[in-house]
Amino acid sequence: YKDDGIETSIKRDYRYQTIKQQAVNKVKSMGYSVKDIELDEKNGRGVFKIEAKRGSQEYEIFLDYPNLNVIKIKKD
Repeated sequence: YKDDGIETSIKRDYRYQTIKQQAVNKVKSMGYSVKDIELDEKNGRGVFKIEAKRGSQEYEIFLDYPNLNVIKIKKD
């Protein structure tokens, strides 16, 4: 049984939509096109998992919530 309390509380945060848009803008400013963004929970923290593309290469980019620091960029 997965406790999704972190995700639920983050999505209730009044800043959530704004921060989500900032995450998309950040990834775009890094030279990627954003295909999808979702909120995950990792080690008790919120993490945006972003499916992105640069040229013909696809990537998964992980940003922490709410600071949007890059955790990892992985070729997909």
